[in-house]
Amino acid sequence: MNLKELMKESLKYTLRDWKMLILVGILLTLASTIEEIHITHETLAIIFLILSLLLLLIEEGYRAKIIETTLHGNNMPPNLLKNPKGLIKEGFYEVIILVGYSSIISGIIYLMLYMGFNGSIYNLNFIIAVTLLSIFCTIFLICFLIAPINKAINDDKLIHAFKIHDLLKLYHKMGLSNAICSIILGITGFNLVVAPILNWGILDTYKFFEFLISFLLSPLILLFTTRFLSLSVKEVADKEIKTIND
Repeated sequence: MNLKELMKESLKYTLRDWKMLILVGILLTLASTIEEIHITHETLAIIFLILSLLLLLIEEGYRAKIIETTLHGNNMPPNLLKNPKGLIKEGFYEVIILVGYSSIISGIIYLMLYMGFNGSIYNLNFIIAVTLLSIFCTIFLICFLIAPINKAINDDKLIHAFKIHDLLKLYHKMGLSNAICSIILGITGFNLVVAPILNWGILDTYKFFEFLISFLLSPLILLFTTRFLSLSVKEVADKEIKTIND
């Protein structure tokens, strides 16, 4: 598929089941709302924290299910209400990937800040080091976006989510336009869907607009971006299988 076909197919997939969109919207709204509730009572705070984590696991598990069904050729969004335990289990692995990459990227950023506070920013070695660290940070960020998909196409083995060389090869085989679009959509999707649940989002809007984003926009972005990334990787994987068979 070319870029236009990928966009068209992803949009059709997203709008194919409006009931699922509503359910996903409710899930994301609950998750982002609970995260912003400030509770002083210790017991209630723990309960809300556990509930927030469960909703995050379900959201990430649903994302994993979209990836899985797309790779298997299914053209309908998966049922959010079917097998919630399975979604939580899948979500747990997705969160491990999230935490793993977040830790690496945070470590690189911390190292750059440490160097900035403890050395001259005009020193040539410092400039070279920060440039290299920035490149590494960018590489890990873009690899994180398709890491769950690479795990899915390799028998769901978690180690494949962290094989940087394989992930970069997938981007290379997508083609420049598809790769750039995948990166932009992936970053946008993460910031508008996952980040608000974790309270990491860069958006600082009024509550009404936050509600609209969580309930109306986030479900669309979740399904569209995940479908687009999955289809892009699926096409690469299918071509490799065809080449091997030929």
